[in-house]
Amino acid sequence: MTTMTGFQELGKLNEGPAVLSKVGPYHLGREVGRGATGVIYEAQHVEQGRKVLIKLLNPNVIGVEKASRQDALFAREAMNLAKIPRHPGIVGILDAGLAEGLPYIVTEPVDGQSLALGLQFRKQDLRGLVRLLRDVALAVEHSHRNHIVHRNLKPSNVIVDGAGQPRIMDFGSAKHVDPQQHQSTTYTIGAAVGTPAYMSPE
Repeated sequence: MTTMTGFQELGKLNEGPAVLSKVGPYHLGREVGRGATGVIYEAQHVEQGRKVLIKLLNPNVIGVEKASRQDALFAREAMNLAKIPRHPGIVGILDAGLAEGLPYIVTEPVDGQSLALGLQFRKQDLRGLVRLLRDVALAVEHSHRNHIVHRNLKPSNVIVDGAGQPRIMDFGSAKHVDPQQHQSTTYTIGAAVGTPAYMSPE
């Protein structure tokens, strides 16, 4: 079975209010992303006023029967993100919890557009493209040094901010590799994970 958790390009989605008005200490704003298992909303901390992004499990998308398994995967995504020290090329985790029984993950806000949209609608000079790829590679290296493999890296999971800094997001398919045992702690052996168009042929 192939698991795909890449979020659609920002800007191509219906902008509507969240089903829940509040998640933990955060007021939810408009929806800005949607994937196979979750929905991403803009949000703001009630007391601190800090703006964030919240990824909330959506059982209406995946079905109630699969929700319990996705609960565990959400928790694992939060743990994997927490294991990665802050890096300018990775959208960092700020908080995680449950809201009315649904798991959520709070991350840093990202003001920009997906690399997929950038490549589609904006011409890039060769030097600019090389710099973007270098910065993405450095972020991937940082993740790997901390034993986290993304496993669903693709242009729509890379957001380029206003300063031109690419930032990797959506670690829903990531795995933690035990450096002692060289084994994954996520998903079963033989399960295909990722987006087919961006998976290596082997």
